[in-house]
Amino acid sequence: MQIPLRTTSSVEVYVATEEWRSARLPCCPLHPAGGCGFARHGSYERVTPPRLRIARWYCRHGRRTFSLIPDFLAARLPGTLALIERCVAVSAAASLTSSWPVGIGARRLGLPRLCC
Repeated sequence: MQIPLRTTSSVEVYVATEEWRSARLPCCPLHPAGGCGFARHGSYERVTPPRLRIARWYCRHGRRTFSLIPDFLAARLPGTLALIERCVAVSAAASLTSSWPVGIGARRLGLPRLCC
């Protein structure tokens, strides 16, 4: 389960200061009273942005992991929210104009490929 991590840091600061190491989840979301074996479960690296890690916890009783996703990232999508918003804006602009060139791709626009 992905839970938002409220942060005022930029991607660069989050990575440079390794903020995932100090991220805290005070109690198990499934068992707030405790007693379930809730513990830190390391971290995992996101593909994009590079070197960015996500803090993780595990509930032994519920057999579920919980990840704190910084609020500048999109859950279940690669990249940052800013990048996704930029892609949506470009797509919206393209759909509003009838003169949009056929076959123009994300790379030609300077956008990374987000899927497949």
